[in-house]
Amino acid sequence: FGELQLSKVERALEEAMEEGRPPRAVWKDLAHELAREPGRSPGLMRGLLTAIVSSDAVMAQVRQTLSHGRELLTRIIRKSQERGEIRSDLDLAETARLFQQTLLGAISLWSLDPSVELGPWLDKTFDLFWTGAAAPQADLGEGV
Repeated sequence: FGELQLSKVERALEEAMEEGRPPRAVWKDLAHELAREPGRSPGLMRGLLTAIVSSDAVMAQVRQTLSHGRELLTRIIRKSQERGEIRSDLDLAETARLFQQTLLGAISLWSLDPSVELGPWLDKTFDLFWTGAAAPQADLGEGV
């Protein structure tokens, strides 16, 4: 599962290095892609969370995967900052962690209240993240 998620971030990194799509669209698509598998059912997400907190070995693997994911995200953020798409005053590692935290929190809370549709829930969560991260003059292309 971790490798699948990392491959999604790697694809977003490749896409971010090209200048064809608005940055907001790249980030928003990434959020939805990362939520795809755990968002298949609330029970699946709750099962993943249970497995993570129930095993030190699984927790260590997840921490390692999240760390690698943050490294990839910092490269996307750096490129976005160079282009004036993301605020240059934001710390790379902290912004990457906040993206992960925001996404993981949204999916986790959704799994506890499946009466809410995940897609719109993610959109609202992402919009809040992007509002804080985007440079004032950044292209706000829609995407997803």
